[in-house]
Amino acid sequence: MEYWKQIELSNIDTIVAKTLEYIEKNTTHFDKKKFRGPFNALDNHTFKNSMPELIVALREHGLFYEDANIYLMWNNGDALPHKDYTGAIGRLNIPILNCEGTWTTFYENLKTRRLMLPTGNPYYITTNKDYVEATRVEMLKPAVCRISEGHSVIMDETRCPRIMLTLSTIPDAGLLLDN
Repeated sequence: MEYWKQIELSNIDTIVAKTLEYIEKNTTHFDKKKFRGPFNALDNHTFKNSMPELIVALREHGLFYEDANIYLMWNNGDALPHKDYTGAIGRLNIPILNCEGTWTTFYENLKTRRLMLPTGNPYYITTNKDYVEATRVEMLKPAVCRISEGHSVIMDETRCPRIMLTLSTIPDAGLLLDN
């Protein structure tokens, strides 16, 4: 099973810069005092309309934008091993800020239970401790990640916040795995 796959995206520098600008101007996510959890939805209509470069880059892979979120961390305690609550196989993750030296780590034998995050988003939390690391990827480039399997993020806590743009697509970006 392939847990992750890096992909090339056209206009990546513009996508990263415009995403950072969008977060700064349209959200309070850089205010640590307002932090409620790592997974945060962006306003889909506004974000999509501000990112034509992203729409073009996705289409080059046969993907269409469905929604955008950011995964923002201030420390390693913000991302415990879990599975995402979704019917999706995978999501496209694009490193935005302070992702060097951070690893998305995938696990085998991770057992979970559904919970609700403080942000109102549900996800599955780990209920066992005998899971084992299957693989990991340093998030330096855009990558499709199999979020339907157990995973977590291990970050360099000297560089925060760490921000990853995470996208749902039609068809499911996870279909690009195992090809």
